[in-house]
Amino acid sequence: MRLFIMALLFLSSSKLLSTVHDIKTVAATFTPDTTYAQIGDTIKFMISIGHDVLEITNDSYNTNTIDAFPGGFGFTSGTHYYELQEAKTFYFGCTYHLASSQMKGVIIVTDPAAGVLINDVTENTLIYPNPTSGFITIQIPENLKYGEVQIVSMEGELVYQQRLGNSSVCFIDLSHLNPGIFQVILSDADRLKRMSVIKK
Repeated sequence: MRLFIMALLFLSSSKLLSTVHDIKTVAATFTPDTTYAQIGDTIKFMISIGHDVLEITNDSYNTNTIDAFPGGFGFTSGTHYYELQEAKTFYFGCTYHLASSQMKGVIIVTDPAAGVLINDVTENTLIYPNPTSGFITIQIPENLKYGEVQIVSMEGELVYQQRLGNSSVCFIDLSHLNPGIFQVILSDADRLKRMSVIKK
């Protein structure tokens, strides 16, 4: 019984720590157009008439076309709440003004429990700046020198790969990538470390 009460208190307190993020339509824009959130947070969409919102694919976001994300959200005018239940990048656009005015936005959702160490890579590894709009610097643990760094999108696409040398730092340009969350994987033959970086 005591264990049950403690679990209930934990769940209640974690729910209290969640945040509500406002996204509203202002003229032919979403304000803000980029929102950073965590799993369990809620998005409050405040949508004016004529600006219906639809979750779209990454390709649609890039090409300013309407291609609904399968099983994604969609809202008409009014106030709507959407709870974020997974770590991913949500792309959305106005069904009427995406093509003509590029009226679109991004919600980048991270998991506070991410960044798990696997095997014996226990040294601190820093990625900075994080979030970034361009270059990142990665401090490489001593036992992963001469390994490899990979950067993978949330969709599982490998967007960067490089062999590491003897240097204790690695510089990578992410400016060409779309906004979103990316996994940074440092590895060698028998060690691996995963971290997340947010591209603005």
